[in-house]
Amino acid sequence: MIVSIMIQDNPFFYDVIDEVGNNLYKLQLEFGRWLSKIEGNHPFKIYTEIIESNGEVSFAGYMNIYGPDDFIGWINVEKYCEKVAVKIKDCIDLTPVATIHF
Repeated sequence: MIVSIMIQDNPFFYDVIDEVGNNLYKLQLEFGRWLSKIEGNHPFKIYTEIIESNGEVSFAGYMNIYGPDDFIGWINVEKYCEKVAVKIKDCIDLTPVATIHF
C-alpha cells in the first residue's frame, strides 16, 4: 500500500503494510503522544532559546525535530519491531491511498 507524508508542499512516499496504511492518522497521533513523553536530549529533540532584540529570553526549552523518515523509523522500530514500511525512491506518478501532513 502506498502512502504519503506531506511536509509543506513536498510529498514523501512509502510502501507500507495494509495495517499501517489503514491506520496512518492514528499512528501519527500516537507518535505525537510518544514524542511528548521524551525528556531531555534525544535525536528527536533540540534545545532552543529564543532571544528577543532587547536580550530577553522569550523561550528556552526543548522542541521536537523530526521528519517523515523519523516517523517511519518509529513505526518500524518502536511500534512494530520489524520493517513494515519502506521509503520509495522513484516516486513518479504514484497515487497514495492515504496522506498525512507534518
